Parts: sequence; structure tokens; C-alpha cells
Amino acid sequence: MLTDNQIFDILDGVASDEIRNEHAHLLIHSGAYRAYFEELEMLHLDLATMPMEQPSAKFTHVLLERLQVAPKTFQTKWLIIGSIAAGIIAAIGFVFLGLLMPKSFVGEVTYVDKLSYLSDILSNQSMTFIFVAINAFLLLLIIDRKVLKPYFQKRQLSLHN
Repeated sequence: MLTDNQIFDILDGVASDEIRNEHAHLLIHSGAYRAYFEELEMLHLDLATMPMEQPSAKFTHVLLERLQVAPKTFQTKWLIIGSIAAGIIAAIGFVFLGLLMPKSFVGEVTYVDKLSYLSDILSNQSMTFIFVAINAFLLLLIIDRKVLKPYFQKRQLSLHN
């Protein structure tokens, strides 16, 4: 016997050939299946003739008012990017502060030693490469958002008009 979903697929006209063949066989040879199919067919016709429910006009009106009055906020994407950038800047700041602070208050550590250690780290070629790469990425991001995106949006609008 076919499942309810398969029978509704037959009634909707989307059933496969295999299911339609089995359905035709069951209609001929099974009285119980024929009765069940007719019951589901009546239900299918009732569902097809029922009007679709719609929300009340008041609900729709209130919803549209709220959408029109809602102030524009920052886009979520830029909020996330800004948060990540602030976190990276804060982490870099904490690293530099940690390098400047003495590791223990008992030993003789001078800030001159710490500053020379910091200058050794900053003069390292790989650190310089990392800073240049980060700045290049930020520069490309700014150029993309402030120059290229408005240019291509204007061009797209002019092509569609």
C-alpha cells in the first residue's frame, strides 16, 4: 500500500512512473485501497478549494508602520568587522604594554632594557612584513568600499536605465 505522501503526490501530478503504476494496480485489485484513495482524494479537493488564510489588515498596517518608522542602524557586517578590528588593535596594544612592563617587581629591570627589546622585535623583518601586509589589506579594503563599490553601483544603474 502506498503512503499518504505518495498518494498526495499522485493527486498533485508529481508522482514517479513506478508509484503511478503501483497505484493503478492497487486501484484495480484492492477495494480497501480504492476506498482510502477516494477519501484522500476528497480531502485533497477540499484543501484545494479552501481559501488561503491571510493576516488581518490591522496586523499588516501596524507591521508596515513599524518598518517605515524604524531608524537605520549600522549594518551588521560592518559592526562585526569593526569589532574584530578593535579587538586586534587592543591585542596589539596589550602585547606592547606587556613588553614595556617589568616581568617581576623584585629584579632589577629597567625600561631602557625593555625599550631596546621592543625595538629589536619591531626591527625584525617578519614583524615588518606582517605590519605591511595588514596595512596593505586595510588600504585595499578602504579602496574597495569607498571607491570601487560606489563606482560599480553607479555603472550598474546606468546600464539598467
